[in-house]
Amino acid sequence: MENGERLPQLVIEFGNTIRVGVGGEAAPDVHRSSAVGVGPDDALLELSAESLQDVPVEHLMPDSHLDYTLKESDELRLAAVLSECKDRLPSLRRVERFSTTAIVPFYASDRFREQVLDICAGSLASTATFLIAAPAATVYACGMTSGLVVDCATKITSACPVSRGVARRSVSQLGRIGGDSVTQAILAAIGEENLLKSAAGVASPTAREWCVHELADRVKQMYCYVPTDGELPAQGQQIFLPDGTAITLTPEQLTAPSYLVGMSSLGSVPQLLRSTVNSCLQEVSLDIDANSLLSDALIIMGGVSLTRGFIPRLNRALVDMFPSHSIQTPIAHFDPSERRIVPWIGGSLVAQYLPPELWITQEEYQEEGRRIVHKKCPA
Repeated sequence: MENGERLPQLVIEFGNTIRVGVGGEAAPDVHRSSAVGVGPDDALLELSAESLQDVPVEHLMPDSHLDYTLKESDELRLAAVLSECKDRLPSLRRVERFSTTAIVPFYASDRFREQVLDICAGSLASTATFLIAAPAATVYACGMTSGLVVDCATKITSACPVSRGVARRSVSQLGRIGGDSVTQAILAAIGEENLLKSAAGVASPTAREWCVHELADRVKQMYCYVPTDGELPAQGQQIFLPDGTAITLTPEQLTAPSYLVGMSSLGSVPQLLRSTVNSCLQEVSLDIDANSLLSDALIIMGGVSLTRGFIPRLNRALVDMFPSHSIQTPIAHFDPSERRIVPWIGGSLVAQYLPPELWITQEEYQEEGRRIVHKKCPA
């Protein structure tokens, strides 16, 4: 950018749901599923055959955190999706000079970060581009520069310390636990054959499979919870599927999310936090005060954290796990409608205040190529 030029700001969060909006706004304008063939999220509320295109459902984003890289064909299709999303923003439609802030998972591979730069600076022709890790964007959204960010997401849960605005990948922890494991339990309890009746009008097999999973996920969100006292409810609950089929969920099924915050589970959120704190204490060279982060700057985000009773039960588990610490209630002060979009909110703030010299300009991208992302936006 020349002479501190203020450009219109495009902000993109890359994840299972792709969020696109204008920098400086309070929330993204476009929420787009990364599953090709199902359309924007706001078209999925009815979960009817009409809301699903009759094409196979394919996920563009990587499905494994172990090799978080886009396939070449998906990179091209994702660029097209984002171009379409940008054109849905009135203030950025047909604008030639604009900046792009891209929010990416902290565990994204170097190759993925290069692909994101290619999409933003290459395919979208952004005048200036900046990449930021989602946990770093999250602490900025909370008005801080350091914190311990726990993201309870669909497929994985992660704990990442952020120190002075930098996500510390070397001491972060990932666990293959999340909302999807609870959804699978609900799917098994309801019975796939019952859910298939509600998706009978969807012709494409992959779209029908997606619809069945989404229905089970909706049941989970509406009825499942974490009992704060650890006790199971006395009886189950009858629910009705869209086609009128009655199903009774047992107390164990209603409280299926409880294992995510259980002290005894090796894959639980408290155990993940314990491993993260121990890693921070061992890596003295990073100068991270893990005790302070745990006591004063623990940030819980992600859709699973919205589960009724999740935060109180987690807080109690942490008090039991770290008796020598003064554990405060984890920061989760965002409205439930915002808890899923905290990284985007932080990216929107970064887009407004980032110094000009930190942006990757179009000229720098043309001269040095995609590798410049590691120089100006180190992971």
